[in-house]
Order: sequence, then C-alpha cells, then structure tokens
Amino acid sequence: YGTQGGTLDSLCTAGADSLRRGAIEGAVLRFEDALRIDQGYAPAHAHLGYVHLRLGDLKAAEARFLRAIRSDPRLTEAHTGLGRVYAQMPYRKVDGIRCFQKALSLDRTCVEAQYHLALTHLKLGNLDAKKAFKELLRMDPGHPDASFRLGTILERHDKDNLAAAAEYERQLSSNPSHAEARGRLAEIYRKLGRYPDALRVIEAPRSGN
Repeated sequence: YGTQGGTLDSLCTAGADSLRRGAIEGAVLRFEDALRIDQGYAPAHAHLGYVHLRLGDLKAAEARFLRAIRSDPRLTEAHTGLGRVYAQMPYRKVDGIRCFQKALSLDRTCVEAQYHLALTHLKLGNLDAKKAFKELLRMDPGHPDASFRLGTILERHDKDNLAAAAEYERQLSSNPSHAEARGRLAEIYRKLGRYPDALRVIEAPRSGN
C-alpha cells in the first residue's frame, strides 16, 4: 500500500472536497485519477457512486456501489450509498433497508445510514420509523432533520400534538432554517389556542448564529 495508498487517499480526499463545493467535474477527475492507479480502489468507486446519485443516475450509481462492495465488502459508505439507490427505486425499498442495516452492522456510528434507514421506514409507513428516528437522535442529538421527522410521526400517527411540538421546538433549536418544522409548530400552537407561542415561532430568526 505505502506511498500509492497515500496518493489514492489524497486524490479521494481532494475529490470529496470538490464535490462538497459543487465542483462535480473536478471531483470526478480526481476519483478517475485514483482508479487509473488502482482500478479496484473501492473508495473511488463509492465516491463516483455518490456523484451519480447526486445527478439522479440510479443505475450508474448502483453499478459503482456494487463495484466498490466487490472490492471491499466492509466499506460502510458503499452499502449506505447502495441503500440510498434502492430507496429511490420502485419496489426496492426493502432492499434499501437491508443495505442500511448492513452499513450499521459495520459502523454503528454511521449517521447517514441511520437517517436513510429511518426515512425509508417512514416512506413505507413502517412502525419502525419512530424507533429509527429516536435512535438517530441518540446518535446525533443536533441532527438537522430528525426531530422534525419524529414530530410528524407524533403529530399525524400518534395524534400527540404536545409531544410533536416539543420535537419541532427541538428541531428549530438545532436548525432554525427548517421551514417545515416552523410551519408545523406554528400550526399546532394555533390549534391549541397558544397564539403568543405561534407568533413567537413565526417571528423568530430563521438562521443560526
């Protein structure tokens, strides 16, 4: 591995940085450079899978993630990415759940896998969604979306407006720009006759510090 491994890691790190900045072409070049050095380098295949996922090419993303898993069956991000592909395909959501569970069996701290596991349960209307979002909040108490999702379950399924309001408040404390959480919370306070709270929510600043 040695020097070549360091070069591969550096190329993927540079590509990932480019991707975060939205420089997709530059990111792809770095990942392809890594594969020219080692055609079986699993992280580069996985990164290219995420590029295809961002571009909406699910088939190309699936192929890349499967290639990454063949090279490294323990690559958490490849299983997570494959799960995200299947979660968007008709009739493959259960396969997506299995992929997220595999990723979490490899890394119990993988917040991305837990989030998409919970979202997929929610899309399927599974009762496991509530448990999955609670586990996500245990893993990442300040998650930018999890409290909102849990709040919607409490509001719409459990019909527990007070518990839902507490989750929406929690969401806005960690992510003040979450417009849906703000709207749902204001609506609950209006329903409960708590008009000063509804006004407070509507007029509160929409961004963090």
